[in-house]
Amino acid sequence: MTTFTRIVSSYQRTETVGRDDLLSVLEILKAISSRRRSHDVLYVFVEQIARTIRVDRCSVVRVWGTDDHGSVVASHDDAGIRDLEIELEKYPELRRSMELFEKVVIEDATTDPLTLDCAGLKETEIKGILVVPIVLLDANVGSLFLRAVRKDTPFTAREVGFCEIVAEAASNALERAHLLERLQNANERLERLAVTDELTGLHNHRYFRERFSEEFDRARRYGLPLSCIIFDIDNFKQINDEYGHLQGDEILREIAARTGRTTRRSDVLARYGGEEFVIVMPQTRAAGAAAQAERIRECVAKPGYPGMETGAMVTVSLGVAELDHREMLDGESLIRAADTAMYEAKRSGKNCVVVADSTEN
Repeated sequence: MTTFTRIVSSYQRTETVGRDDLLSVLEILKAISSRRRSHDVLYVFVEQIARTIRVDRCSVVRVWGTDDHGSVVASHDDAGIRDLEIELEKYPELRRSMELFEKVVIEDATTDPLTLDCAGLKETEIKGILVVPIVLLDANVGSLFLRAVRKDTPFTAREVGFCEIVAEAASNALERAHLLERLQNANERLERLAVTDELTGLHNHRYFRERFSEEFDRARRYGLPLSCIIFDIDNFKQINDEYGHLQGDEILREIAARTGRTTRRSDVLARYGGEEFVIVMPQTRAAGAAAQAERIRECVAKPGYPGMETGAMVTVSLGVAELDHREMLDGESLIRAADTAMYEAKRSGKNCVVVADSTEN
Protein backbone atom coordinates (compact mmCIF):
# COMPACT_ATOMS: atom_id res chain seq x y z
CA MET A 1 0.00 0.00 0.00
CA THR A 2 2.92 2.35 0.67
CA THR A 3 4.16 1.73 -2.87
CA PHE A 4 0.68 2.28 -4.30
CA THR A 5 0.25 5.55 -2.37
CA ARG A 6 3.57 6.85 -3.66
CA ILE A 7 2.60 5.90 -7.21
CA VAL A 8 -0.77 7.62 -6.94
CA SER A 9 0.89 10.76 -5.56
CA SER A 10 3.35 10.72 -8.43
CA TYR A 11 0.77 10.24 -11.18
CA GLN A 12 -2.39 11.86 -9.85
CA ARG A 13 -1.79 15.05 -11.86
CA THR A 14 -0.94 13.11 -15.04
CA GLU A 15 -3.75 13.35 -17.55
CA THR A 16 -2.72 10.23 -19.43
CA VAL A 17 -3.37 7.93 -16.47
CA GLY A 18 -6.92 7.75 -15.21
CA ARG A 19 -8.64 6.47 -12.10
CA ASP A 20 -9.49 3.11 -13.70
CA ASP A 21 -5.84 2.61 -14.57
CA LEU A 22 -4.77 3.20 -10.97
CA LEU A 23 -7.38 0.72 -9.77
CA SER A 24 -5.98 -1.80 -12.24
CA VAL A 25 -2.50 -1.10 -10.89
CA LEU A 26 -3.76 -1.76 -7.36
CA GLU A 27 -5.16 -5.13 -8.46
CA ILE A 28 -1.88 -6.04 -10.16
CA LEU A 29 0.08 -4.94 -7.10
CA LYS A 30 -2.08 -7.16 -4.91
CA ALA A 31 -1.52 -10.10 -7.26
CA ILE A 32 2.26 -9.81 -7.44
CA SER A 33 2.78 -8.91 -3.78
CA SER A 34 1.51 -12.31 -2.66
CA ARG A 35 4.21 -14.09 -4.68
CA ARG A 36 7.40 -15.22 -2.98
CA ARG A 37 9.53 -16.23 -5.96
CA SER A 38 11.00 -13.88 -8.55
CA HIS A 39 9.73 -15.82 -11.55
CA ASP A 40 6.20 -15.92 -10.11
CA VAL A 41 6.25 -12.14 -9.64
CA LEU A 42 7.39 -11.58 -13.22
CA TYR A 43 4.91 -14.01 -14.76
CA VAL A 44 1.94 -12.52 -12.91
CA PHE A 45 3.26 -9.09 -13.87
CA VAL A 46 3.18 -9.74 -17.63
CA GLU A 47 0.00 -11.78 -17.42
CA GLN A 48 -1.86 -8.97 -15.66
CA ILE A 49 -0.60 -6.36 -18.12
CA ALA A 50 -1.78 -8.51 -21.03
CA ARG A 51 -5.21 -8.72 -19.40
CA THR A 52 -5.46 -4.97 -18.92
CA ILE A 53 -4.16 -3.63 -22.22
CA ARG A 54 -4.30 -5.39 -25.56
CA VAL A 55 -0.93 -6.85 -26.58
CA ASP A 56 0.24 -9.60 -28.91
CA ARG A 57 3.29 -10.35 -26.80
CA CYS A 58 4.23 -9.21 -23.32
CA SER A 59 7.47 -10.43 -21.77
CA VAL A 60 10.26 -9.60 -19.36
CA VAL A 61 13.83 -9.74 -20.68
CA ARG A 62 16.94 -9.98 -18.52
CA VAL A 63 20.33 -8.69 -19.70
CA TRP A 64 23.59 -9.01 -17.78
CA GLY A 65 25.93 -6.05 -18.24
CA THR A 66 26.94 -5.58 -21.86
CA ASP A 67 26.22 -9.14 -22.99
CA ASP A 68 25.24 -9.76 -26.61
CA HIS A 69 22.48 -12.07 -25.45
CA GLY A 70 19.48 -11.69 -23.18
CA SER A 71 17.00 -14.08 -21.66
CA VAL A 72 13.23 -13.99 -21.75
CA VAL A 73 12.49 -14.83 -18.12
CA ALA A 74 8.69 -14.53 -18.28
CA SER A 75 6.11 -14.37 -21.06
CA HIS A 76 2.36 -13.93 -20.69
CA ASP A 77 1.52 -16.65 -23.22
CA ASP A 78 3.72 -19.38 -21.74
CA ALA A 79 4.14 -19.83 -17.98
CA GLY A 80 6.91 -22.36 -18.62
CA ILE A 81 9.34 -19.83 -20.12
CA ARG A 82 12.12 -18.98 -17.66
CA ASP A 83 15.39 -18.47 -19.55
CA LEU A 84 14.78 -18.35 -23.29
CA GLU A 85 17.96 -16.95 -24.84
CA ILE A 86 17.68 -14.20 -27.46
CA GLU A 87 20.28 -12.29 -29.53
CA LEU A 88 20.14 -8.61 -28.64
CA GLU A 89 21.21 -7.51 -32.14
CA LYS A 90 17.71 -8.49 -33.21
CA TYR A 91 16.17 -6.23 -30.56
CA PRO A 92 17.65 -2.73 -30.96
CA GLU A 93 14.85 -1.28 -28.85
CA LEU A 94 16.22 -3.20 -25.86
CA ARG A 95 19.71 -1.90 -26.58
CA ARG A 96 18.41 1.67 -26.77
CA SER A 97 16.57 1.35 -23.47
CA MET A 98 19.77 0.07 -21.82
CA GLU A 99 21.76 2.99 -23.25
CA LEU A 100 19.23 5.70 -22.32
CA PHE A 101 18.12 4.20 -19.00
CA GLU A 102 14.54 5.01 -19.95
CA LYS A 103 11.55 3.72 -21.87
CA VAL A 104 11.55 3.31 -25.64
CA VAL A 105 8.31 3.70 -27.61
CA ILE A 106 8.13 2.79 -31.30
CA GLU A 107 4.88 3.68 -33.04
CA ASP A 108 5.61 1.93 -36.34
CA ALA A 109 8.36 -0.68 -36.34
CA THR A 110 8.28 -0.91 -40.15
CA THR A 111 9.31 2.73 -40.62
CA ASP A 112 11.12 3.71 -37.43
CA PRO A 113 14.88 4.17 -38.10
CA LEU A 114 15.73 2.10 -35.01
CA THR A 115 13.99 -1.03 -36.27
CA LEU A 116 13.86 -0.45 -40.00
CA ASP A 117 16.76 -2.78 -40.75
CA CYS A 118 15.80 -5.55 -38.34
CA ALA A 119 15.81 -8.82 -40.25
CA GLY A 120 12.57 -10.71 -39.99
CA LEU A 121 10.60 -7.93 -38.29
CA LYS A 122 8.41 -7.29 -41.34
CA GLU A 123 7.29 -10.91 -41.41
CA THR A 124 6.01 -10.60 -37.83
CA GLU A 125 3.68 -7.71 -38.81
CA ILE A 126 4.59 -5.96 -35.56
CA LYS A 127 3.72 -2.26 -35.50
CA GLY A 128 3.93 -0.92 -31.96
CA ILE A 129 6.81 -1.76 -29.61
CA LEU A 130 7.17 -0.65 -26.01
CA VAL A 131 10.18 -1.22 -23.72
CA VAL A 132 10.06 -0.10 -20.09
CA PRO A 133 12.93 -0.66 -17.66
CA ILE A 134 11.90 -2.51 -14.51
CA VAL A 135 15.27 -2.89 -12.82
CA LEU A 136 18.49 -1.51 -14.25
CA LEU A 137 22.00 -2.70 -13.42
CA ASP A 138 21.22 -4.74 -10.32
CA ALA A 139 24.16 -6.98 -9.44
CA ASN A 140 21.83 -9.80 -8.40
CA VAL A 141 19.25 -9.81 -11.18
CA GLY A 142 20.92 -7.93 -14.01
CA SER A 143 18.75 -5.49 -15.98
CA LEU A 144 15.09 -6.32 -16.46
CA PHE A 145 12.88 -4.84 -19.17
CA LEU A 146 9.19 -5.07 -19.93
CA ARG A 147 8.76 -5.56 -23.67
CA ALA A 148 5.30 -5.42 -25.23
CA VAL A 149 4.42 -5.56 -28.92
CA ARG A 150 1.25 -5.03 -30.93
CA LYS A 151 0.60 -5.81 -34.58
CA ASP A 152 -2.00 -3.31 -35.76
CA THR A 153 -1.77 -0.07 -33.75
CA PRO A 154 0.84 1.77 -31.70
CA PHE A 155 0.60 2.08 -27.92
CA THR A 156 -1.26 5.13 -26.65
CA ALA A 157 0.18 7.55 -24.13
CA ARG A 158 -2.25 6.18 -21.54
CA GLU A 159 -1.04 2.63 -22.11
CA VAL A 160 2.60 3.69 -21.91
CA GLY A 161 1.96 5.53 -18.64
CA PHE A 162 0.09 2.54 -17.28
CA CYS A 163 2.99 0.19 -18.05
CA GLU A 164 5.46 2.57 -16.39
CA ILE A 165 3.38 2.60 -13.20
CA VAL A 166 3.09 -1.19 -13.13
CA ALA A 167 6.81 -1.58 -13.80
CA GLU A 168 7.59 0.60 -10.78
CA ALA A 169 5.26 -1.48 -8.64
CA ALA A 170 6.80 -4.69 -9.96
CA SER A 171 10.33 -3.53 -9.15
CA ASN A 172 9.40 -3.18 -5.47
CA ALA A 173 7.66 -6.56 -5.34
CA LEU A 174 10.54 -8.15 -7.23
CA GLU A 175 13.13 -6.79 -4.82
CA ARG A 176 11.18 -8.18 -1.86
CA ALA A 177 10.67 -11.54 -3.58
CA HIS A 178 14.36 -11.72 -4.50
CA LEU A 179 15.41 -11.08 -0.90
CA LEU A 180 12.98 -13.70 0.37
CA GLU A 181 14.19 -16.13 -2.29
CA ARG A 182 17.81 -15.61 -1.29
CA LEU A 183 16.93 -16.11 2.36
CA GLN A 184 14.98 -19.27 1.57
CA ASN A 185 17.82 -20.63 -0.58
CA ALA A 186 20.31 -19.87 2.19
CA ASN A 187 18.13 -21.66 4.74
CA GLU A 188 17.73 -24.66 2.44
CA ARG A 189 21.50 -24.78 1.90
CA LEU A 190 22.11 -24.70 5.66
CA GLU A 191 19.56 -27.47 6.14
CA ARG A 192 21.29 -29.58 3.47
CA LEU A 193 24.69 -28.98 5.05
CA ALA A 194 23.32 -30.02 8.46
CA VAL A 195 22.31 -33.46 7.16
CA THR A 196 25.03 -34.03 4.54
CA ASP A 197 28.39 -35.72 4.93
CA GLU A 198 30.93 -33.22 3.66
CA LEU A 199 33.31 -35.75 2.12
CA THR A 200 30.95 -38.08 0.25
CA GLY A 201 27.89 -35.90 -0.26
CA LEU A 202 25.70 -38.63 1.22
CA HIS A 203 23.42 -38.18 4.20
CA ASN A 204 25.33 -38.03 7.45
CA HIS A 205 24.97 -40.11 10.61
CA ARG A 206 22.61 -37.60 12.22
CA TYR A 207 20.19 -37.69 9.30
CA PHE A 208 20.37 -41.46 9.17
CA ARG A 209 19.41 -41.72 12.83
CA GLU A 210 16.40 -39.45 12.36
CA ARG A 211 15.13 -41.26 9.28
CA PHE A 212 15.89 -44.69 10.68
CA SER A 213 13.85 -43.89 13.79
CA GLU A 214 10.94 -42.74 11.62
CA GLU A 215 11.04 -45.81 9.39
CA PHE A 216 11.43 -48.20 12.33
CA ASP A 217 8.46 -46.68 14.17
CA ARG A 218 6.34 -46.83 10.99
CA ALA A 219 7.26 -50.46 10.34
CA ARG A 220 6.49 -51.44 13.94
CA ARG A 221 3.18 -49.56 13.97
CA TYR A 222 1.82 -51.07 10.77
CA GLY A 223 3.61 -54.42 10.76
CA LEU A 224 5.60 -53.55 7.63
CA PRO A 225 8.86 -55.18 6.52
CA LEU A 226 12.04 -53.17 7.02
CA SER A 227 15.60 -54.10 6.17
CA CYS A 228 19.01 -52.64 6.85
CA ILE A 229 22.34 -53.03 5.02
CA ILE A 230 25.64 -52.09 6.62
CA PHE A 231 28.84 -52.40 4.63
CA ASP A 232 32.48 -51.61 5.16
CA ILE A 233 35.43 -51.16 2.78
CA ASP A 234 37.76 -54.14 2.92
CA ASN A 235 41.40 -53.49 3.87
CA PHE A 236 40.85 -49.73 3.96
CA LYS A 237 43.80 -49.12 6.31
CA GLN A 238 46.07 -50.92 3.89
CA ILE A 239 44.76 -48.77 1.03
CA ASN A 240 45.45 -45.61 3.04
CA ASP A 241 48.94 -46.82 3.93
CA GLU A 242 49.75 -47.67 0.32
CA TYR A 243 48.09 -44.81 -1.55
CA GLY A 244 47.73 -42.12 1.12
CA HIS A 245 44.74 -40.63 2.88
CA LEU A 246 43.85 -38.30 0.01
CA GLN A 247 43.44 -41.32 -2.25
CA GLY A 248 41.44 -42.97 0.52
CA ASP A 249 39.07 -39.99 0.44
CA GLU A 250 38.72 -40.37 -3.34
CA ILE A 251 37.79 -44.01 -2.88
CA LEU A 252 35.17 -43.11 -0.28
CA ARG A 253 33.66 -40.59 -2.70
CA GLU A 254 33.69 -43.05 -5.60
CA ILE A 255 32.05 -45.81 -3.56
CA ALA A 256 29.42 -43.34 -2.39
CA ALA A 257 28.71 -42.39 -6.01
CA ARG A 258 28.55 -45.99 -7.21
CA THR A 259 26.27 -47.01 -4.36
CA GLY A 260 24.03 -44.03 -4.94
CA ARG A 261 23.51 -45.08 -8.55
CA THR A 262 22.30 -48.52 -7.49
CA THR A 263 20.05 -47.42 -4.62
CA ARG A 264 16.31 -46.81 -4.87
CA ARG A 265 14.98 -43.34 -4.16
CA SER A 266 12.86 -44.73 -1.34
CA ASP A 267 15.95 -46.08 0.46
CA VAL A 268 18.02 -44.01 2.87
CA LEU A 269 21.73 -44.19 2.08
CA ALA A 270 24.18 -42.60 4.53
CA ARG A 271 27.77 -42.62 5.60
CA TYR A 272 27.68 -44.43 8.93
CA GLY A 273 31.18 -43.42 10.00
CA GLY A 274 34.76 -43.88 8.83
CA GLU A 275 34.67 -46.36 5.94
CA GLU A 276 31.21 -47.73 6.83
CA PHE A 277 27.97 -47.05 4.99
CA VAL A 278 24.38 -47.89 5.86
CA ILE A 279 21.14 -48.25 3.91
CA VAL A 280 17.65 -48.39 5.37
CA MET A 281 15.19 -50.08 3.03
CA PRO A 282 11.51 -49.50 3.89
CA GLN A 283 8.97 -52.20 2.97
CA THR A 284 11.76 -54.57 1.93
CA ARG A 285 12.33 -58.11 3.13
CA ALA A 286 15.71 -59.78 3.63
CA ALA A 287 15.71 -61.46 0.21
CA GLY A 288 15.22 -58.15 -1.59
CA ALA A 289 17.80 -56.41 0.59
CA ALA A 290 20.29 -59.22 -0.02
CA ALA A 291 19.80 -58.89 -3.79
CA GLN A 292 20.40 -55.14 -3.50
CA ALA A 293 23.52 -55.75 -1.38
CA GLU A 294 24.87 -58.10 -4.04
CA ARG A 295 24.35 -55.45 -6.72
CA ILE A 296 26.28 -52.97 -4.59
CA ARG A 297 29.09 -55.47 -4.04
CA GLU A 298 29.43 -56.10 -7.76
CA CYS A 299 29.33 -52.43 -8.62
CA VAL A 300 31.96 -51.48 -6.05
CA ALA A 301 34.28 -54.33 -7.10
CA LYS A 302 34.53 -53.11 -10.70
CA PRO A 303 37.99 -51.65 -11.52
CA GLY A 304 38.35 -48.03 -12.53
CA TYR A 305 39.06 -46.09 -9.37
CA PRO A 306 40.75 -42.71 -10.03
CA GLY A 307 44.35 -42.62 -8.88
CA MET A 308 44.81 -46.40 -8.78
CA GLU A 309 46.52 -48.61 -11.30
CA THR A 310 44.46 -50.26 -14.03
CA GLY A 311 42.70 -53.34 -12.79
CA ALA A 312 43.05 -52.44 -9.09
CA MET A 313 39.97 -53.54 -7.13
CA VAL A 314 38.29 -52.16 -4.06
CA THR A 315 35.81 -54.44 -2.32
CA VAL A 316 33.26 -54.22 0.47
CA SER A 317 31.74 -56.66 2.95
CA LEU A 318 28.00 -56.31 3.50
CA GLY A 319 25.67 -57.38 6.26
CA VAL A 320 21.90 -57.58 5.80
CA ALA A 321 19.18 -57.80 8.46
CA GLU A 322 15.40 -57.67 8.38
CA LEU A 323 13.22 -56.42 11.22
CA ASP A 324 11.87 -59.30 13.30
CA HIS A 325 8.68 -57.90 14.81
CA ARG A 326 8.64 -60.53 17.58
CA GLU A 327 12.26 -60.17 18.71
CA MET A 328 13.43 -56.69 17.73
CA LEU A 329 11.66 -54.21 19.97
CA ASP A 330 13.98 -51.29 19.28
CA GLY A 331 15.92 -49.99 16.31
CA GLU A 332 19.31 -50.80 17.79
CA SER A 333 18.47 -54.51 17.58
CA LEU A 334 18.10 -54.27 13.81
CA ILE A 335 21.31 -52.27 13.41
CA ARG A 336 23.24 -54.72 15.59
CA ALA A 337 21.95 -57.64 13.53
CA ALA A 338 23.14 -56.02 10.27
CA ASP A 339 26.45 -55.05 11.86
CA THR A 340 27.02 -58.58 13.15
CA ALA A 341 26.26 -59.97 9.68
CA MET A 342 28.78 -57.58 8.18
CA TYR A 343 31.53 -58.81 10.50
CA GLU A 344 30.59 -62.35 9.61
CA ALA A 345 31.15 -61.38 5.97
CA LYS A 346 34.61 -60.11 6.96
CA ARG A 347 35.42 -63.40 8.67
CA SER A 348 34.12 -65.32 5.66
CA GLY A 349 36.77 -63.89 3.38
CA LYS A 350 35.43 -60.39 2.64
CA ASN A 351 33.90 -59.15 -0.63
CA CYS A 352 30.64 -60.97 0.10
CA VAL A 353 27.12 -60.55 1.48
CA VAL A 354 25.89 -62.18 4.68
CA VAL A 355 22.27 -62.16 5.86
CA ALA A 356 21.69 -62.19 9.59
CA ASP A 357 20.56 -65.64 10.79
CA SER A 358 17.39 -64.36 12.42
CA THR A 359 16.12 -62.93 9.12
CA GLU A 360 16.98 -65.69 6.68
CA ASN A 361 13.96 -66.88 4.74
